[in-house]
Amino acid sequence: MVELLNNKFHPHTNMKKQNNTNKTKTVNTIRNLKFTEKNGEIVKISFSFGPHFNVVVTTGRNASMSLVATHHGVKLSAAELNDELEVAIGKLRKSFPLNLID
Repeated sequence: MVELLNNKFHPHTNMKKQNNTNKTKTVNTIRNLKFTEKNGEIVKISFSFGPHFNVVVTTGRNASMSLVATHHGVKLSAAELNDELEVAIGKLRKSFPLNLID
């Protein structure tokens, strides 16, 4: 597998040492955007956003989506209809009815 880094986005490290203006800019950007390629196809995308959130999406037979806050999160299977990701979306839609997307 080859891991590709989109050069438009750069990881911002040492956020604690940055002033408030730079910290706000950092929190409001997508960081650490990575594409993992295998046999010419993208098989994994990962990125960071907000103060401490990370998303990882993998494709293939074991497709999944991970959503993490710092080091706590969930990895949900997304390989089939009605899989863990779809069930979780249904539960979130019930919990947050004002945030629905159709």
